[in-house]
Amino acid sequence: MVYDTTEVGIVRNAFCSDETWYGRFEMTADPEAGAVEREIADFVEFCIEWNERARACAETADPAEFNRFSAVVEDGRWQAVELDGTALRIAEAPVFFRGGDVTWRVSESG
Repeated sequence: MVYDTTEVGIVRNAFCSDETWYGRFEMTADPEAGAVEREIADFVEFCIEWNERARACAETADPAEFNRFSAVVEDGRWQAVELDGTALRIAEAPVFFRGGDVTWRVSESG
């Protein structure tokens, strides 16, 4: 999985069901390597924490909390790169969960 030109992580056991992709995510980006890597690591950590709160009690997880990551979520720079090198643009951003699960949808434009 790639954000702009930064490899973020590896997704294993990926499969698609009902136009949503699922897999097991392993972060490879080093948050100490630079500002982009730190922002991505912060986003992944926040996403995991937010989804845990949403699972426990939906009232404690406000979607507006993602606004601070608007550049990461809305800019369309996420890609899933297949083993053959084909890059599929991810709609908005992947969704990360505790235990390494990740989901995403491919953008209609590519």
